[in-house]
Parts: sequence; C-alpha cells; structure tokens
Amino acid sequence: MLAFAQQEASSEWIIRFDDDELPSMALVRWLDESIRGVREPSIAFSRRDVMMRDGRLCYSRGEHYYFHQNDPTYLNPQWRGFKPSQVEWTDAIHTPGFAVKAFADAPSSAYFVHFDWMLRSTEERIEKMKRYERQAAGAGWSFAQFYLPERHHPDACRWTRMDTQEFDRLAAEITSWR
Repeated sequence: MLAFAQQEASSEWIIRFDDDELPSMALVRWLDESIRGVREPSIAFSRRDVMMRDGRLCYSRGEHYYFHQNDPTYLNPQWRGFKPSQVEWTDAIHTPGFAVKAFADAPSSAYFVHFDWMLRSTEERIEKMKRYERQAAGAGWSFAQFYLPERHHPDACRWTRMDTQEFDRLAAEITSWR
C-alpha cells in the first residue's frame, strides 16, 4: 500500500494516519511551520492511545510506551512522516512500512491520537492480535500490552488526562455508540 502511495504521491512528504487516528492541532501547526526544514527521510510523531476514564478522555503513559531509541522520555514514537523517494519499503508487521534509519522527531507536544481502544471492543482487538499472529508468529500476543489496556492494572497504564479538549466531542460521540 505504501509503495503504491510512493508511485502516486507528487509531494516530497507523505504523512500517514490510520482510520482510527487523528492529528492534534499542535501537530498540524508543527507540520505547517517545520516540515520544510526537516532533512531526514522520516519523522517520528508521538502517539497517544486514548480511553475514557471517569468521564474524561485520558491517554496511557505505561512504561511499555517509552521505547524511543534516542530519547527515553518520548512517548510512543510512530514513524508516520516520510519522504517516499528516500525510504526502503518493507511489508513487515509493526513497522511504518519502511525501514527506519535516519529520522527527525516532532516535539512530543505535537502528537496524534489513537482511538482504537474506544472504537473496537476487547473481542475485536483480540481478533486483530490473532490475525497478526497468523501472519507472523509473535506479531500478535507479544504486543498485547498495546491492545488490551483493560487487562492491565490501571496504575500500570498511568492514565493521564488530555491537556486539550479538542477531541472531547468526538470521544463523547464514540462513547455514545457503545
């Protein structure tokens, strides 16, 4: 799919979000103001996985979300900005679709939000892990901490209220569907 995007893209950069993800206004502003100055072939953005907790939209800061190779304080880095002409494509699961080599980091305050836990039931997320496992051994169950927050003690998730209200109406609407 991403290789197809490379063939069709007429711009220097592709910024990719999944169907259950939205950029924050801070990320949109950062892209508008800063992307022209990025020389690396890809950009890491911080992703916040969200859930409603006590009527408020919160995101997880669980220890397993801090895996940035250069900055241990950077929450859940996802390499979603890339120059299609400068990356090496891969179809490996749990990659951005290309080999991450050199990259820049957007500020962690310029994040995007992941609504998977709110949009999909526990059963649907378990089925997703099973599909990953069928595609490649270890690609599903070994990532359960990212898919099943309700199976963890709340203290392990380190729930934190969002610092903006820009996603509150959408979160309330999603909550009303379930």
